[in-house]
Amino acid sequence: MSDPDRLKDVYVADPETAPPRPMARSGGRSVKLIDPGVGSSSLDLHLNILEPNGDRDDAPFHLHTNAENVYVVVTGRLGLRLQDRDIFVETGQAVLIPPNLPHAVWNPGLAEARLIEIYSPPGADFVRVDRPN
Repeated sequence: MSDPDRLKDVYVADPETAPPRPMARSGGRSVKLIDPGVGSSSLDLHLNILEPNGDRDDAPFHLHTNAENVYVVVTGRLGLRLQDRDIFVETGQAVLIPPNLPHAVWNPGLAEARLIEIYSPPGADFVRVDRPN
């Protein structure tokens, strides 16, 4: 049996109407879709849009001290610097980055890349770190 009171907790996000914010040094933008502000208690979800021909060395190297970080590539290709090596994540693939693993993301492709980014638990947990040599 359904509980009509639970329906008030449902939130539908529209990336076309949510305001984008610039992403640090990547030439991209991020659209916040789901977070504690709309009732989520366990995750943040963003749509990140990365401009083509990104430079790995311009992407901010960082880690998340508490949050698991997931990227799901919706369109395009994602370059991911993990400590001192590069991997590439293709359209339809997902990657899980555990807490405290230094990384940077960029778009190595010739077309715009769109990715869903999820932090769990939610909240500001972005710590810039020195790039490995």
